[in-house]
Amino acid sequence: MSTENFDRLSYALGMSMGQNFRASGIQQINAQDFADGVAAVFDGLAPRMSFEEAKSEVQNFFMELQKKQEKEAKKMADVNAKAGEEFLLENGKRAEVKTTSSAERGRRRHARGQRYGERALYGQAYRRHCF
Repeated sequence: MSTENFDRLSYALGMSMGQNFRASGIQQINAQDFADGVAAVFDGLAPRMSFEEAKSEVQNFFMELQKKQEKEAKKMADVNAKAGEEFLLENGKRAEVKTTSSAERGRRRHARGQRYGERALYGQAYRRHCF
């Protein structure tokens, strides 16, 4: 492989790994430390940490990242739940909206012959062929 092709491949691999890092949630990286780690493996140099330490560092990072993402997701779920409750409350005040209890909705579904998970809009033909 020519030097130019080798350099292009090396750069392309770096781009690919950088994209994978971003997709994994890694927002920044010390490029020199990363390059030193790659060089230690490829050139047979003494690494600055053991493979077990490296594995532990990566696991700890992703565990913390997951905790952060879960916390943000819960916060967003709380915001969405509050917005949904506010919408239902305001929508229920409109004259053309009739509010029913979940028990009443269940009785109506049963009276139409609908089972759990069936869609009324398809009608009898749909249920006859699929259930």
